[in-house]
Amino acid sequence: MSKLSLKNITKKIGSGATPTGGQNAYQNSGISLIRSQNVHDFAFLKNGLAYINEEQANNLNNVIVLENDILLNITGDSIARVCKVPKEILPARVNQHVMIIRASSAVDSNYLLCYLQFLKPYLLKICGVGGTRNALTKDVIENLLVELPNLSIQNNIGLLIDNINAKIELNNRINAELEQMAKTLYDYWFVQFDFPNKNGRPYKSSGGKMVWSEELKREVPEGWEVKSLFNVCNVQYGYPFSTEFFNSEGIGKPVIRIRDILENSISNYSSQLEIDTKYEIKIGD
Repeated sequence: MSKLSLKNITKKIGSGATPTGGQNAYQNSGISLIRSQNVHDFAFLKNGLAYINEEQANNLNNVIVLENDILLNITGDSIARVCKVPKEILPARVNQHVMIIRASSAVDSNYLLCYLQFLKPYLLKICGVGGTRNALTKDVIENLLVELPNLSIQNNIGLLIDNINAKIELNNRINAELEQMAKTLYDYWFVQFDFPNKNGRPYKSSGGKMVWSEELKREVPEGWEVKSLFNVCNVQYGYPFSTEFFNSEGIGKPVIRIRDILENSISNYSSQLEIDTKYEIKIGD
C-alpha cells in the first residue's frame, strides 16, 4: 500500500470565491452557490442553498464544481466537514469557505471522501479549533498523506461508501417528509383547532365550542388557556463551558451546542470538572 500526498493524487485542490455584492448577489433560482452550511459529514444539505445569475457565475468560472468533486469546509465552526457534490444541484460554484478536491483517475473519489473523513480529528487538531482563527490552508490540505491500496480495493470500499450514502440520502428524504407531515398535523390541530374530539371528529369543524382569548386576540377551544412556558415547565439555561476544555476525542461529558441541535448529533466533549448536575440532560428533556 502506497502513501502519497493529496496534491499528487488529485487534479484540483482549491477554495471557492464570493460573488460581488455579497448577500445582494443571491437570488431564488439560477446557478447553485455552495456554502459551508451545505457541507456536512457525508451529507450535502440542500436547505439554504444559494443561487446566483449567469453573469455572477461567469465571474467565478475558476471555482466550477463537477460531479464527483469532494467538498471540504476550511473555516468556521463547521471546519473539516466533508461530502460529495450531488449531481442534481449542478451547475454549481463554491464560496471561499469551501475547498474543491477533485480526484485523479488513479483514485476512487468515494474512497478519498472516506479517508478525508477518517482524517477529520487530525484536521481539527492542526487547524487550531477554539483559537482566534480556525482555518485549513491549501498547503496543509495538499500535503496530507493518503494511504492508497490498489484501485480495485479502493473501488470496493468506495462502492460500500456510496451505498451507505445512498441509504443516508433516502433516510434524509424520509425524515423531511415526516417533518412536513408533523408540521401539517400541528397546523391542523393547533392552528385550525381540528384536533380529534371525544368522538374522533375534527373539533372545530364538528361544531366544537370556541371562546375568545384576549391574550391571543382570537378564538380558541373552550377550556384552553394561555400560560407562560415558565409556568408549565422547569426551565434551565445552559452552562458557559470554557472552550479550553473542548475536545472531539470523547474525553469527558458530551456538550450540546446550537449546531448540534440542527444536525441532530454531538461532536464536542468537555473535560471540565465540577459542573453542577442541574445542567445535565435527562431523557425527555
